Amino acid sequence: MLSARDDFSNTIRSKYYRKGQVAGMANQYRDQEMYRTAAEQSIYIYENYLYERERHPNTVRKYVHDVRDFFRFVQIRMKAENRDSAELPDKARTDIDRGRQGPDRAKAEGGDDIGAQERERVCAEDGKEEGRGKIRSGDDSPGDRILKREWVLCYKEYLIERYKVTSTNSMLAALNGYLKFIGREDCCVKLCRVQRQIFREEDKELSQEEYRRLVIRAKQDGNPRLGCILQTIGSTGIRVGELPYITVEALDKMIVCIRSKGKERCIVLPQSLVKLLREYCVQEKIQTGSIFITRSGRPVDRRNIWAEMKKLCQMAGVMEKKGFPHNLRHLFARTYYEKEKDIVRLADYLGHSNVETTRRYTMVSSMRACLRQLELGMLVEGYLPDRRIRQKRVEEYIREEEERDEGR
Repeated sequence: MLSARDDFSNTIRSKYYRKGQVAGMANQYRDQEMYRTAAEQSIYIYENYLYERERHPNTVRKYVHDVRDFFRFVQIRMKAENRDSAELPDKARTDIDRGRQGPDRAKAEGGDDIGAQERERVCAEDGKEEGRGKIRSGDDSPGDRILKREWVLCYKEYLIERYKVTSTNSMLAALNGYLKFIGREDCCVKLCRVQRQIFREEDKELSQEEYRRLVIRAKQDGNPRLGCILQTIGSTGIRVGELPYITVEALDKMIVCIRSKGKERCIVLPQSLVKLLREYCVQEKIQTGSIFITRSGRPVDRRNIWAEMKKLCQMAGVMEKKGFPHNLRHLFARTYYEKEKDIVRLADYLGHSNVETTRRYTMVSSMRACLRQLELGMLVEGYLPDRRIRQKRVEEYIREEEERDEGR
């Protein structure tokens, strides 16, 4: 059975990178068409390779989406160069942004910055392994002649102008992984360096009081499923994609075994949550399998939860920026850490292999709280005299000078 790399070598090189075929090209436009076709083929094979690496389907979709965005940028750039235009047209920016629509974007509504940083780490790990056994295309291939490092740098500048650093790094890391896979390390770019923030932005931080308002509003609107979902994530800290593991059978054991990102971890369900979910199952007549399901019996989709949370925020008077499922995971982490001060155990609950990742979840909740922590009593009282005292001393000095002049 051929691996993804062998498949790439046999398909792309032989079918699209023949010297005779390239030599017979008449103009740049034909180069563009072949480049587009070869790129789609390589993306498809790269996608299969990621699945072979047992990456999560959501992660694979994110990688492929980012790589396609880059090629969309390249195609527009090629057209701009044919028109002797050095700048990217405004319409081109609109076309690229149109391809980025959707709730799974890292930047969307305050987005999953932590998820973006985790994806950067995964891509970096991929790059180390993908660097071995590099796939090189022929010297005269259209891919080699058309794909330019300067365009990757232009794409990086474009992302920096329009997205946050964490989102930009996530997109660049996905692109670097693809470039290493096809043997074009020379086109890889460095990620943007950013100093770790010591406090969270208050306009994105979901408070306990806002969380309770969302749950109560969901009950008032007759949406018990959403209310139970909010309380389940808030009580356990699981990811929204891990909700299908909350089953009727797990309630009896009070333990949920979650298999995600190539790891398995077991979490304990609080008794209060088990009681709530059992009542919900009786009310909705759910007897087996996943608890949070649609009318057709399938596990509820993360996009539906995201959309329902946005509507719920509007009705509950909570800023929409705070209305995304991963924010509940942050709320769980902050609440647990403030109570227990055990970051190692918290990392186990959240499923983090590295405690450094967990540290991002336990940032000081606000700038105001950070300023309070920095009041360490290191200033000496009376170091600078009061303004009235300074004025009095100035007046005394002037008087002494006047008396000295009179004495002369």
